Parts: sequence; structure tokens; C-alpha cells
Amino acid sequence: MALTGTWTKYTTSNGEVLSSSSVTYPADLSDDHPDFINAGTTEIVNVYETIITSQSFDDAYVNLYQVNVFKSQANDGGCFLDYEYRVYGSEASKSADIDNYIHKESNMIIHDFEVATSNHVQAYNHLKTQAGCEALTDTI
Repeated sequence: MALTGTWTKYTTSNGEVLSSSSVTYPADLSDDHPDFINAGTTEIVNVYETIITSQSFDDAYVNLYQVNVFKSQANDGGCFLDYEYRVYGSEASKSADIDNYIHKESNMIIHDFEVATSNHVQAYNHLKTQAGCEALTDTI
């Protein structure tokens, strides 16, 4: 199983400074405080415009590379499903060289044992809800 169709890659970058604020850290911060290194100093914090750009790949081939289920020591012992996927320019480019992907990413979701589908199907179903993957469809 895989997904095919139009995949959109989104990237973000900083644009112009929208605002600046002066932040002064108290001199008496304890050594376990996360800003201890800045104790007694003042710094300027800039807020930037976020620029989002997109690039579409019309014949993308998206394939799960790895799927893992693990039990959390926290979260009341719940289980998570962690998956890595790779995006190829086409099915042919994946077949020619499995390492010739244009993007790879990992996601983690809470594993749902109540759903009567395999781990892979749960991962693919989740992936199709993610930004840039909405136009992908199942293929066998």
C-alpha cells in the first residue's frame, strides 16, 4: 500500500520584524531556572512575520518507511504508533532508488486498539489528514 497524487511541501521562514520587546531578567534567578544564564541582563526579543511557501508535486508517491508501536511509561501506560514516511517524485523514482526521496518525516499518534485496522492502515489514514497530504489517495 502507498499513497499517490498531489503532495504539497510547506516551508516557513521569517519575514520582516513585526514588533520588538525589551525583556529584563531578574538578577536573583535561581541556578535551576531555565533563564538563569540570562540573569541580570536585558535583551531585545523580535517577533517576525511568518512566511509560508508551498511547492506541489503532482505525481508524488508516498510510502511508509517504518511503523512502530510502543507503550509509554507515562500517559497511564498508553500505546503510541510512531511512523516515518517518505515522499518520492513518482513510483518509478522510488523503484529506481529507495533513497531518492524528496522528503521524509515522522509522526506519532495514540494507538487505537479499538479500530479494526492494521497499524499501517492507521498510519496511512492519519497521514492523509496532515497538511500537504490531503489530496493523496490510496493505491495498492
